Amino acid sequence: MAITRRLGALSDRCRESVVRAAAIGRRFSLRLLSAILDIPAEQVSEAIGEAIENGIIEEDYEKEYGYRFT
Repeated sequence: MAITRRLGALSDRCRESVVRAAAIGRRFSLRLLSAILDIPAEQVSEAIGEAIENGIIEEDYEKEYGYRFT
């Protein structure tokens, strides 16, 4: 499966962040994801950056959301 292969290439922290973000929905904010993961926003931002580099997530400038799944 393509998604399994894409997720398998991510670091553990990034993969956990992506899985938790998916539970929030297609769009999510850094603040909410940070609260759910109970880690500082800076660390979540690094993990999300890895997901962006791998084409899984992209920035979303609509409303209060910061990111969305591709």
